[in-house]
Amino acid sequence: MDGLPADNLLDDFPIDRIGLQPLLKIYTQICHIYAMPDDSETARAKVMETLTRGLERLSAAFPWAAGKMVTVRDEAAGTEEMYIRPHEKIPLLVQRDARDDPAAPYDALEQARFPINMLDESLIAPIATFPLPDPNDPSPVDRIFAIQVTFLRGGLILCFAAHHGAMDMNSQGRLISLLSREKKTSRQATSDARKPSNSWTTRNTPP
Repeated sequence: MDGLPADNLLDDFPIDRIGLQPLLKIYTQICHIYAMPDDSETARAKVMETLTRGLERLSAAFPWAAGKMVTVRDEAAGTEEMYIRPHEKIPLLVQRDARDDPAAPYDALEQARFPINMLDESLIAPIATFPLPDPNDPSPVDRIFAIQVTFLRGGLILCFAAHHGAMDMNSQGRLISLLSREKKTSRQATSDARKPSNSWTTRNTPP
């Protein structure tokens, strides 16, 4: 994507030289998997509501998390710079209902100790590790951070995707930890929230 530098640094976060490396124009994926005995429509809606509220609070504190990566090219000078710019109110949040899919239910994943060969990126990730250009999308967006919630029979998978040019996996882990805190704060602020003790919403994401 091309564009012009903005005057306000808050709207134009420059990427350092390491982040400009071509090999870093990928997305790193981190998955957290939880048991969810109650997979009713009400319970699933509560999950999405809790995540949305948490992302709103996270984005208010760290607006770049909801931003996009923009490439600014100077053809005359032969240079290329990358910036994080505002995009949406919160990072991309995708929901997928796989309860009726032939994919393994939560119990099978737990029994197998959650091997990576049972986690198909094309089904559980909001953005592929190596995203391919979509010929039908005239204005592709390189998001900084995205989440997909995949509901399984008896559980759910949270997959967090982060642009590797904007953060390494340690930073991605810290961002997830901060989201977990915001999720907890949001949950406590909802007076009518009632959740079973073994629900994913009663547990914090590991720091």
